[in-house]
Amino acid sequence: MIEMMVVIVIIGILLTIAVARFQLMIDRTREKTTFVNLRNIKIAVMMYADTPAGFLYGKSVEWFENALTIRFTNGKYPPALLRSAAKNNQSNALYCGAFPTTDDGGWMLSTQGMDGRVYINSTGLSTAGVPYSIYEMF
Repeated sequence: MIEMMVVIVIIGILLTIAVARFQLMIDRTREKTTFVNLRNIKIAVMMYADTPAGFLYGKSVEWFENALTIRFTNGKYPPALLRSAAKNNQSNALYCGAFPTTDDGGWMLSTQGMDGRVYINSTGLSTAGVPYSIYEMF
């Protein structure tokens, strides 16, 4: 009976370690997908804003939404998929502002200057231990 309990405890410990590693792999995959989505959103904004006189970027959520819905199939733009522990770990909400200062998730179009920077709208930490908001696409 004691041997059986020892085996069960060992199996439990191994499962605990495996589940933690599996969750980390899921979170990293979600983050990599988000960075690809961030790149695609930046391309959509640049294509929408392209004019003969150069790039002109809007400063409203409506402009940002128009830029994305025109460039993505059926008007569905990709969500930001953040790690499980993030406050809002799956969101395609759009925001405009100087720089992300919340954990609301989704995407932020910078209104500081007219450079069209797009950020992940979350100051939460990624699996690498840095704020999501520092990942941006120029």
